Amino acid sequence: MFFFGVFSFDLPPFGLRLVLDHIHNNLETMLSLVDLAKLVHLSPQHFANLFRESTGLAPHQYVLRERVQKARSLLAQTSLPIVDVSLAVGFANQSHFTEVFHRLVGMTPKRHRQRYSGFAFKASA
Repeated sequence: MFFFGVFSFDLPPFGLRLVLDHIHNNLETMLSLVDLAKLVHLSPQHFANLFRESTGLAPHQYVLRERVQKARSLLAQTSLPIVDVSLAVGFANQSHFTEVFHRLVGMTPKRHRQRYSGFAFKASA
């Protein structure tokens, strides 16, 4: 946290908690920068800068990481088809989900399921 006089260049803890809770409780929905900024009464640009200072990630990157984390749990703990997992965590389509998942995890969702659960079957492709 950086201080200049009495101004802090981080989101206050209660504001950050509010935004993080909103993200976690709404991963399956479209989470826009404008809507997240409104939660803490900031402009989108100012919010994005403060969020990055507070978390080390841009809001969009944080949302993607959280969606992938939830997807990892669903893949390991359920037999939901991968397309349904992708939709359940807020991706518009399985292709984008697979691309982001592979980039962040280092393997495809199908491979992750095969490695970490007992739900590896042909219908999950």
